[in-house]
Amino acid sequence: MFQTDHLAMAGKIAQLRRECLRHAARSDRALLAASRLVELEGQLEEGALNSPMSSLDTDHRALIHQAADELQRDEDPFLTRLGTRLSELARTSHR
Repeated sequence: MFQTDHLAMAGKIAQLRRECLRHAARSDRALLAASRLVELEGQLEEGALNSPMSSLDTDHRALIHQAADELQRDEDPFLTRLGTRLSELARTSHR
């Protein structure tokens, strides 16, 4: 039921991670960002296992917003846009 909230968000973050890895050939910072997104995916998947009847909780949303903020502050325009997209994902998941 609600487990899908965590897994759906993890899937969307996985798509952003794949884009990040494609950009990594031009930017070492993109590789670091992809690593951060892998961590975030894992935390969301763990949340789905630990709380299968809960929607995304405040802690998971905070982790997503924190990762988005970090990306948005990067000097690489690609990562800045990626952070904006991640932030938008977190915002739309509230609905």
